[in-house]
Amino acid sequence: MKKEIYIFNEDGIAGMYGIGTFIKSLEKIFSNSQYNLTLINLNSNGNETSLSSNDGINIIDIPRARYYSQREQTIYYENLIYLLRLLIPY
Repeated sequence: MKKEIYIFNEDGIAGMYGIGTFIKSLEKIFSNSQYNLTLINLNSNGNETSLSSNDGINIIDIPRARYYSQREQTIYYENLIYLLRLLIPY
């Protein structure tokens, strides 16, 4: 039975530089191993949550929400917990 590894990435400027390179390296390392790798992209550019697979790597894209205050941002991240419980088997 394969073990699960979940990597959280927050889309943004950092994803184009060091973090993006690091995640690409992890994808190569875990693509043909005893681990299932799932990449969870927060604040992605889509309009709705999407699930996809690329070279054996599962990808969950969770769209960006507009929040104008710290409280709204907190609500966004709190609700991610409920969404991820639906998408990730435990």
